[in-house]
Formats: sequence, structure tokens, C-alpha cells
Amino acid sequence: MIMVIKMDMYEPIKPALASPSKNLEDLVKRTEFKQRGEIAVEYKIDGFRCEAHCGDSIALYSRKLNQLSTCAYPDIVEGIEALGLENTILDGELVAYNPETGKLVAFQETMKRKRNEFNANSFPLKYIVFDALMVDGKDITDKPYNERRKILEKIKWNDTVELIDAKYVNTVDELKEFYNESLDKGFEGVMAKKVDSPYDAGKRNNNWVKLKPTITVDCIIMGWYNGNGCRETWAKEGPGLGAFLFGVYNPETTKYETLVKAGTGLNKEWAIELLEKVREVECKEMPKDYVAPKEKEPDYWASPEYVIELRGQQITKSPTHSCGYSLRFPTLRHLRQDKKAKDSTTVSEIEEMFAE
Repeated sequence: MIMVIKMDMYEPIKPALASPSKNLEDLVKRTEFKQRGEIAVEYKIDGFRCEAHCGDSIALYSRKLNQLSTCAYPDIVEGIEALGLENTILDGELVAYNPETGKLVAFQETMKRKRNEFNANSFPLKYIVFDALMVDGKDITDKPYNERRKILEKIKWNDTVELIDAKYVNTVDELKEFYNESLDKGFEGVMAKKVDSPYDAGKRNNNWVKLKPTITVDCIIMGWYNGNGCRETWAKEGPGLGAFLFGVYNPETTKYETLVKAGTGLNKEWAIELLEKVREVECKEMPKDYVAPKEKEPDYWASPEYVIELRGQQITKSPTHSCGYSLRFPTLRHLRQDKKAKDSTTVSEIEEMFAE
């Protein structure tokens, strides 16, 4: 059943979401590739989600549906205005790039543009569009992916606002080739999309499936532990930071359950900056919607405010953590300012990533 969306210009709409896959075989299964005989694949961009409303003026919205200051993104606004679109809603990613090489830069550099007002020394941004919800005042969310793609291909894009490269593949070998190509070019991985799927606003399902080379999970910071040795100095004042306690969301119980304790990937500068943020949401007692770990609790609890992307080798069974699983060899990657706590990875998704 297709959800009917009442679509008004300048009212943000929840974005469609992708389900994670463990490997190529899992992606093939989720997309029903062998039965369908064809899927569309796109490069997975490591930027931050942006919904652009194009009409009498330009309005930009984050994944959380917060309106972004157009003053912070004059390059993007100028690029969108140059398209000459009317009553159109685009979906894509904002990502910074090096103007000397043309290559996209690390996510942390992109997030600097999100955190700070635009200045001449900033890396410029590209808006890489991969879908649309409305074009010329017509709601196209119920049209299949391949029809929406044809509509987008008719737009005259420019150097600042680009349409993402996409390819229709018919064999697993073609899929593998595109996946390896995406990694060789420095992308995060691939997005695979069913060619007949509508735009499912606000939903995460197997119409869109993402694949990265290693397991990545988006976890909330539930608390933290004091540091020892050199990490005793990893704070502006008071005890330093040893590690954070991370958790995932269980929508069935509306609780946050622990997944892993981790501090790898931090340097002193980032640790101090991150600890200052988390201290602002410190709780004297464990929040009521938390399920504590079965062993050592953190020295301090924090309310579910900050989401961090972790990278690890695999999901394993855990007798220690309350979700029943843990992430092996976890490394902190970056703060996901574009996600709310309930947008974090869910317990059921962790279960799906688990492989005996």
C-alpha cells in the first residue's frame, strides 16, 4: 500500500531510509535481485542528508527536519537557483570537496561546514541529488524509482548541484563490479534500489539497501568511564575520558540497550570536545528508558542526545551488554549530528547483522 503524502512547499518531509546489509549476498537477498532480475545501484555518499525545497525561495532541511540557514550555504543556494526549478523538492547529500582536485573530502571536513557559518576558507560543497519528492508541483513519490530517475535526468544540472551516478545491473557480477568501483573511487559503498519502488517517506525497508565494506552502526552515547594513564588529561577539568558506553534503540520496548564500550578512534582534541558536549546532558542517575549493562556500569550517565557512528569488524553475542550483542574491534568515526537518538541503529538491525 502506498502512503499518500500531503505535500506543501516549505514543509519538511521525513526522508526515505535504507536498510543495512551484511555483505553482497545479503544485499542480493534483501533486494530480491535474483527474482527481479534488475536493480539500480548508486554510489553511497559520506555527507549529510539535505532536502531542498525549490520555489519562490530556497529552503534546506536536515535529516532531522530542521531548517538549515541558507546564509551558511550560499554556494548551494546559488547552485540550486541556477537550475530554475519551480515547486520542486529534491533529496540528496551535501558533501565538501577539494576544489584543487575535485575529490570529495572526509566526513569530518563536511561537518565543519555544517557546524560553522560559511567563510572564504571553507571547503566548497556539492549537493549530490539522488531522488525527488515533487517536480513542477506534482507529487511523484508514488512513481517507481526508474520513472523518478528519468524525470531527474531531464534537469540541467551544474557543477554545484549534481545528479548522482546510477547504473542498472542485471547480474551479480555487474553488482560486484560496481561495488568494487565505488570503493576504488573513495565512496562509502553502494546503495541498491528496487527499480519499481516508490519513495517511502519516513520508512526504512528493503526498497533501498546499503552496503559498506565493514560493519558500521549508529549508536547513542549512554554514559562514559574515567580515563587512566595519559587519558586522565583528556578533559578540560575533572577526570579524563577513558571510553564511552554506547547503545542502540529497541522500538519494541522503547528502551535503549547497551552494545559496546569503546574509546578507540579518539584523539585528545576530539575526546575533550566530545566530553564537553556529553557533560551538558549528564544525568545523576541512569535514565528510566535505559537498560544497564550486565557488568560494570559507567562512571557517569548521559541522556540520549548524541549519536556516534562506530565501525567494527563484526557483531558477536555478548553476555555483558543488555542488547545481547556487541561490536568487535569498535572504532569511533564521527558524530552524527544529522540523527536523533531514535534514528540510531535498532536492536533488530543488530540481530540481522549478526552472523554465527
